[in-house]
Amino acid sequence: MNNQIETMSCPIKEHDEQPYIFFKFSEQKNEILQCMFCNLEDPQVNKKIAINQLLNQPIWKIKNFPPLKDQKEDVKIKKILENCTKEEIKKFKEKILSDIDLYYKKIANDLLNGIAQSKKYSKEQFEKYFQFVEIDEIYNIEPLKNSLKQFQQNQINLDQLFNIQLNLKKDFEQEQKPKIVNNQEKIRQEINNQFNSLKQQLNQKVNQFNQQITLNNNIIQQQIINIQQPAQNNNNNNNNNHNINQNINPNNNKNIQQYPMNFYKSQDQCNSQNEIQITNNSRKIEFDNKSSKAKKIYSQSLDKEKTYHLKIKIDLQGSKKSYLDFRLISSEEKDSDWFGYNYLFINDSQGNCGSNNYQNLTKQGIKFSEFMEDNKTVFNVVFNYQDKLFEVYDDEKKAQLIQIIDWQKTKQDFVFGIQFCQNYNQPYPKCRLEIIDIQCY
Repeated sequence: MNNQIETMSCPIKEHDEQPYIFFKFSEQKNEILQCMFCNLEDPQVNKKIAINQLLNQPIWKIKNFPPLKDQKEDVKIKKILENCTKEEIKKFKEKILSDIDLYYKKIANDLLNGIAQSKKYSKEQFEKYFQFVEIDEIYNIEPLKNSLKQFQQNQINLDQLFNIQLNLKKDFEQEQKPKIVNNQEKIRQEINNQFNSLKQQLNQKVNQFNQQITLNNNIIQQQIINIQQPAQNNNNNNNNNHNINQNINPNNNKNIQQYPMNFYKSQDQCNSQNEIQITNNSRKIEFDNKSSKAKKIYSQSLDKEKTYHLKIKIDLQGSKKSYLDFRLISSEEKDSDWFGYNYLFINDSQGNCGSNNYQNLTKQGIKFSEFMEDNKTVFNVVFNYQDKLFEVYDDEKKAQLIQIIDWQKTKQDFVFGIQFCQNYNQPYPKCRLEIIDIQCY
């Protein structure tokens, strides 16, 4: 006990063995523990932590902790620490999962209401089709039946029966009678056709809904990795946490292979083929500057279940207004207009980057035009059709475009396309692409 008291007492003679009451993070060993007198001699008040608080209070209640270079962050950091305890994280997780259940329940109810309204409307429309004529009214044989009975009962004679059937015969042989009957069959067939069309439309709506509501796990994972990146960099300095970094590597345990992607000139009549050179096994592409016409190339058909990762260096000859995009195109449309397909452009005449489908687009960081350098900046183009992943980013991720692929735009086999357009200010700049790596996994 005496040793413990001595250990926690200040050894400086003039301080009368006063107990240590403060702790301070310091580069100097003699500053980390301070008694009352040490505290008076040290002006750095905001760096001292009461030992009693340090030993007995949760970290967000300890004054002057954690040690921050910017004290303006103190309140914010403490609030985050308070909200990140195991108990709070558990509550937060339960709340989010509960909110997901509630929201999906609401969506399900909205869908059921919408389906009920659609069913009601469809039935009302089909009711209008049922305008059949009673067959008994077209070929009404009741008079003949009655006449035969009357003849059997000797109520009429043969001459009378003959005259009755003769009138009926003339009526039944009218030309419009078969036409009316055939028309009933046409109405019946049309109702069946309309019903089959309704089923087809509903199936398409269900398929579209299923595709659009499926959240892209790769994109979610990429967002999480981006958020965790600062923590990962910190953990890289700690050997004990090495396994954590391995686990969150998106390419870990994947069978990564070099991929021989070949490129071809689009045969579209608007494509300026004579201004395109593809050399070095499709690793170098040059778009000439003889005109401002679009220049388009595309790859061979690709596997929808594979992930493709291209690393590309680009030389735009200093231009910040040339247009360049990457596209995923249906194989059947590779030699025609590429309008409306899944694409991401890294630059346009305004120096912007983005996509035509803003609803399915996520943009992070700054514009590529703000930092890209000819033949230096490495652009990463990554896509997986099955996972709906399509993204472009530089090696340092100063800028990143992430798009959810719209399956409706490329239903068949697909190819990877590149399109370049000069700005309209002469002299037109050329564009050179060097594909330094292509991986497939």
